Amino acid sequence: MILNKPYTNKQYAELAIFCNNNGCYVEDRGEYLESVKLPNPTPEEQKRQEIERLKQELAGTDYKIIKCSEYDLAGITLPYDINDLHVQRQILRDRINELEA
Repeated sequence: MILNKPYTNKQYAELAIFCNNNGCYVEDRGEYLESVKLPNPTPEEQKRQEIERLKQELAGTDYKIIKCSEYDLAGITLPYDINDLHVQRQILRDRINELEA
């Protein structure tokens, strides 16, 4: 997609939305702006992205561990199945360790 200069804010916003939806970025070519397809990630980048995704998923369950600890200390029935939670989190940790090795 090409956007000739001068352009309006609305036209630029439409180009930006197009790029976000289609894996592109905007490149200034002097006389015009052009949407350019992002290159495919390298295997190393894919690995790094997978590690980051797994770490975020693991961090997303931290509150469940904290809540279980609080309930346990208060002598209240745990709100989550701690064994299942542990197994799920360990699978994530094992995969992260495997990718980082």
